[in-house]
Amino acid sequence: MSSQEAENRRNQIDRYVNGEMNTEEINLFEQRMRENGALAEEVLLHRDVLVGMNHYFNLDLKRQLQEEDAKLKKKPINIYKWVGIAASILLLIAIAYFLFFAN
Repeated sequence: MSSQEAENRRNQIDRYVNGEMNTEEINLFEQRMRENGALAEEVLLHRDVLVGMNHYFNLDLKRQLQEEDAKLKKKPINIYKWVGIAASILLLIAIAYFLFFAN
């Protein structure tokens, strides 16, 4: 099998596994798999590799999210900062009230 034929075969397997074929292509490809056991095994291997990769990336993403969540939980809430912001906002509201409505 030439490298071009091998590449074409991989593309067809990828399209089949990812559901990118139309009904006619699916029927022809499945007929070829029934006739060619090696092709059917390649399809199963391709599907298993994709499932494994998705599982690995999902686990890695979950780990990253857990690490970020742990970092956020470790940061203490600076209550004085929030009290200062709230006091500043109330002071601005009070000043605006006296400037515009106290006359």
